[in-house]
Amino acid sequence: MELEVIQDHTNSLLDRRELVIKVSSISTTPTRKMMKEKIASKYGAALDTVVVEKIKTEFGKQEIIVSARIYTGAAEAMKVENAYMLNRDSKKKEG
Repeated sequence: MELEVIQDHTNSLLDRRELVIKVSSISTTPTRKMMKEKIASKYGAALDTVVVEKIKTEFGKQEIIVSARIYTGAAEAMKVENAYMLNRDSKKKEG
C-alpha cells in the first residue's frame, strides 16, 4: 500500500491538519481502521487524533482517495468532530 499526499493543509483555527491522500497498490479497499493506523504511523500521530472522513473508490481502478484529519490532541478532536465520526472504526454491535 503506497500513500501519496495530494493535498496537505494546516488549519490552525481548528488545530488540525487536513489531508487528501491517494492510496495505490491495493488489492481490496482498506477499512477505515486500517487507513487510520497507516496514516497515524506515517505522520507519527496517536490513533485517537486521526479521523478518516471518507474513502472514495472508482470502479476498475487500483487506487482510492482518502480524506483525513489529524488533530494536535484528542481533546481538540472531541471539541470539533461529531461523536459518530470519532467512533466509526470501533466494533459494531451484534444484532
